[in-house]
Amino acid sequence: MDLVGINDFAKRQLEADFVGTKLTLAELTDIADMTQVMVREGKQQDGYAPFCKIVKLGFPLTCPIVLITDENEHLLKTRYFARRDSELPVLQRYFPLGSMAVPIADHVDVILYTKEQLQKENEKHTGAELDIISVNAELETSSPMTPITIMRNALGPEQGGSGKELDRTAYDEAVKFWSQHAMIE
Repeated sequence: MDLVGINDFAKRQLEADFVGTKLTLAELTDIADMTQVMVREGKQQDGYAPFCKIVKLGFPLTCPIVLITDENEHLLKTRYFARRDSELPVLQRYFPLGSMAVPIADHVDVILYTKEQLQKENEKHTGAELDIISVNAELETSSPMTPITIMRNALGPEQGGSGKELDRTAYDEAVKFWSQHAMIE
C-alpha cells in the first residue's frame, strides 16, 4: 500500500482558476512520487498539528507570494473568497495575475494530512496513510498559513477548517509575515 496519496483537495491546484500554487498533472505526479520516497525514508517534518506533516522538496515552480513594496502596493486588491461552496467566504488581499512578474520558488512544501484527520473532516481520502492536501511553492523560507486560514481551522470542519485550536503565537507570526507579503492570483 502507498504511504502517500493525492487528495482531491490538492487536485484543485490543477484547475486554471485555482488561487495559489498552480500545478500541472505531471508536476503533481512527480511531487507525489518524490514525497512518497521522502516519507518512506522518514524525512517528513511535523506540521502545525499532530495530524499534519510537511515534506520539503527542491522543485522549480512559480511562487505566487511576493513582498509588498512601495512600488507595488498600489496594485493590491481585496475580495471575499471561499475555496469551496461549503466554506465561509473570507476577505483576501492579493495582486492580480499579470500585474507583476511571478518569481520561481526555492522549494515546495508538500502538506500532508493523516487518513484519520481527513475522516474527521468528512473529506474523501485515498486510503494511503497520508494524503497530499496542498503543494505550496516557497521563497527563501516557508511562509506561515495566512491568518484567516488559522482562524478557519479553529472554526472546525463545518466551516472548512481542521478543528485545530487557534495558537496565538502562530497567528501573530502569520500576521507579521502576511502584513508584508501577498499572493499573486
